[in-house]
Formats: sequence, structure tokens, C-alpha cells
Amino acid sequence: LDEAPTGLALTGTAVAENAPGAVIGTVAGTDPEGAPLTWSVDDPRFEVVGGTLKLKDGVALDHEAGGAVDLVLTATDPAGNATPHAATLAVTDLDEAPTGLALTGTAVAENAPGAVIGTVAGTDPEGAALAWSVDDPRFEVVGDTLKLKDGVALDHEAGGAVDLVLTATDPAGNATPHAATLAVTDLDEAPTGLALTGTAVAENAPGAVIGTVAGTDPEGAPLTWTVDDPRFEVVGDTLKLKDGVALDHEAGGEVDLVLTATDPAGNATPHAATLAVTDLDEAPTGLALTGTAVAENAPGAVIGTVAGTDPEGAPLTWSVDDPRFEVVGDTLKLKDGVALDHEAGGEVDLVLTATDPAGNATPHA
Repeated sequence: LDEAPTGLALTGTAVAENAPGAVIGTVAGTDPEGAPLTWSVDDPRFEVVGGTLKLKDGVALDHEAGGAVDLVLTATDPAGNATPHAATLAVTDLDEAPTGLALTGTAVAENAPGAVIGTVAGTDPEGAALAWSVDDPRFEVVGDTLKLKDGVALDHEAGGAVDLVLTATDPAGNATPHAATLAVTDLDEAPTGLALTGTAVAENAPGAVIGTVAGTDPEGAPLTWTVDDPRFEVVGDTLKLKDGVALDHEAGGEVDLVLTATDPAGNATPHAATLAVTDLDEAPTGLALTGTAVAENAPGAVIGTVAGTDPEGAPLTWSVDDPRFEVVGDTLKLKDGVALDHEAGGEVDLVLTATDPAGNATPHA
């Protein structure tokens, strides 16, 4: 009788995971009639090529999907007699890199120190805990939370997006990178860089221009300017006194202002400025004469006292346009030996002039 094959055996007992087309071992058996045998395997992932059991090209096994594979190898002789051989292969475990990496957050607000972006997630095929790192030193992963480091904030105007690489590493040192792009969300920010070019305003100069105001809106919008002193206004980008308004140095040598720049969103930034009110040497004021009469026939008669004020506080020099009179100190009098005659004229018109050291003169009739 033509007998079935006997003595079936397989040399290999294991197959490495993640190894496409891996060779398991050699099959062997004997046909009692000495004929060559044909081999088959009941698992379509495997094949016998020559006398070698292997995975088909491109096919690999996964230890985590199953630690062992049960096969039935069958040897058949030319007469069709077949003998099965059961074998169990161990699928050896390789420590694999983390998989399924993800980040829940996709944006970070600008001007938010230590802002939280979202949660990182991933799986270690061996079930171990993962360690996370990030390639941008401004960020950190605390537990499973990606965030900016404490005290660190981003600026939308410096860049609207940040590219990161997050890396998950298992205890065996297997690392998997995950690229992420975060949008830096734009907050409408208040104006910055406020400045005023002028630092002084001349006294007695109605509507005087002080200087130019400047500032920047981070969003690039035009700014609106106001000033807290109602004597001033900003026209275009020029700070000036309102038309018809002038300042007096003697009333105050400095003026403190607060200029405010406001953007279209209503964000306002104040800017304090102190202006020097420059001093002009002004003519004497408040001229007066106490006496209004002089007796006739009284040589050198005293009429009265002259008075006036120099805004700068300097002493005044007095003169009179009638050569019969003189001012001695602050006294208006007829010159010595000079007298008036009522019958020659009942009134005398005089112009007294007070002059300060700078030559500013004020007449008094």
C-alpha cells in the first residue's frame, strides 16, 4: 500500500513580531515510498517555500495581538496521502515605540503667561507610562498637560503660529515624535510707545504749538488722542493750546498733562508729560499815581507816589514827559525851583513811563 508521510517535524518554534516575511524554520518528513513531499499550511499568512516555513512577503505578526499562533502543517505525497502536523509558534515581543500620539489643543492666547494649551496622549504597546518632552524651550509638559512655562507668554504680532515637536518616550527609550502647529490668538492690545516731541510752551502765545504726539497700535490701527487739560487739544498729531488760549509763566512755570491714546477697540493708554512754561520778559503793569493835584506857586511841590509792578519782580525806572516834573524814587514832583501858575493853565497833562531792566516800557497818562 502507498503509505502516508511520517516523522513530520518543524525546527523553529518562534517568530519575531514586526518582521515581514520572517523565516520560522525547516519542515521535515518521510514518505515511506521515498517520494518527495508537498507542504501546505492552514494559516494563509504563512507559506512553505522549499523546505522552509516562513511568513509571506510583506506579512508581519504583532505580539500584542496574540502571543502565540497555532498552525497545522500538512505533508502530502504524490499519491495524495496527507499527514497533518500541529505546531504552536511563540510570537516574540519587541519593545515598540509609542503610537497614537495626539494633542487636544490647537491654539494659545497671546499675553497669557503660563497658558495651558491642551492634553497630550499616546499609547505604549507594552502598556508602560510615557515620558513627554517638547522641542521649544518656552513650553513644558506637566503630567499630560502641554503649557507655556510659568512667566512665559507669546506675542501674536511676533508670530501668528508656533511649530512644535512633542516626543513621547517609553521606559525602554523608544521615542516617537509628534508635530503640532499652534495658532497664537490675537488679543486687541492697547497702544504702546507713546511720546511727545515738545517739552515747553511759550507764555503769552495764544494757540501755541507744543509738539507732535506719537504711539503705535499693535494691530496697526490709527489712534485717537485726548488731553486732560481743557486748555489744550490734539489736532491730527499735534499738541497745541486751543485758539485764543495762552499761558502765563508767572501763574505757573510748569503744566502737568496726561495725554491718552485710544485705539478703535477702545483700548486706552495714558502718557504723562510735564511742559515748561517759558518766561518772556514782560512790560510793567498796574501803573498808578496817588496824587491828582499840585498847588500853584509852590516850587518843587510833591504831587504823589507812582506805583507799578514788573511781572519778573525787578525794580522799575520812571520818567515823565513834561520837563518841569521829575520822579525821585517813587515820588512825582516838580523840579526844584519850578512852580506852576493856575492862571496860566488849570490842568497839566502828563505821561509817566515805567521801564523794567530789560527795556520794556509802559506809559501811564
